[in-house]
Amino acid sequence: MRFFLALVLAYVFSKVVFALAGFQYRLIGDPFNAGKLAIDFGVFIVLCFGFNWLLGRLGPFRPKGGA
Repeated sequence: MRFFLALVLAYVFSKVVFALAGFQYRLIGDPFNAGKLAIDFGVFIVLCFGFNWLLGRLGPFRPKGGA
């Protein structure tokens, strides 16, 4: 569930970041451009792993040891 939420958040935030930066690349409609494709996938992957890590850190508190 955490990874699915990270995927959704990464998709939404990558669209927001690209809209703010004025970057637009549609994989299907635009001609192939390796540089833009690398930027598009790279930002998505970094955000996805970043959100996955963040959601793991913000997970439920489990005390170590304890009774």
